[in-house]
Amino acid sequence: LKVLKVLKVLKVLKVLKVLKVLKVLKVLKVLKVYRVLAINRIKVFKVLLVQMVLKELLVQMVVKELLVQMVLKELLVQMVVKVLLVQMVVKVLLVQMVVKVLLVQMVVKELLVQMVVKELLVQMVVKVLPVQMVLKV
Repeated sequence: LKVLKVLKVLKVLKVLKVLKVLKVLKVLKVLKVYRVLAINRIKVFKVLLVQMVLKELLVQMVVKELLVQMVLKELLVQMVVKVLLVQMVVKVLLVQMVVKVLLVQMVVKELLVQMVVKELLVQMVVKVLPVQMVLKV
């Protein structure tokens, strides 16, 4: 009887031991699931981090492109301003040349008028001299 009792107790202990092992295995399985979930979270976090870095790089590229466009537009504006200034200078020079030509024409006309007046005076003197000579005689 005692042996049977001891065997029963041993059997119960064995069952309890198996139950404990099963319980530990369950806990280990749950821990493994949590570990997998944690690894998956880390992977998701890494993917999100990579996406954030890529977005930041894209934003930087866009900003650089916009800056390049702004610089190019500024250079274009400066070139246009320089061309306009050159055009203005050319126009001023052309106006000065036209004014000089007009002044030369006026001087030439004045000289021509003076020559004509002198010629007329000479003709008058030539006509008047014989008359005066006749009158004196």
